[in-house]
Amino acid sequence: MTADPYAGYTKLRIERPAPKVLRIIMDNGRMNSADHAMHAELARIWRDVDQDPDVNVAILTGAG
Repeated sequence: MTADPYAGYTKLRIERPAPKVLRIIMDNGRMNSADHAMHAELARIWRDVDQDPDVNVAILTGAG
């Protein structure tokens, strides 16, 4: 079993609603404001998605 490459994210929640689909949910409290930490995670997540052979589609959405 391999480690989850998305486990370290704190401002982004990750779901897999269907095979090969990754839902990235911005979850940063009120209005999902993008603070420095969320900006850093948004920059980093695309590298992880690019290296994930189990993802063909990534959906970016806000919580709520």
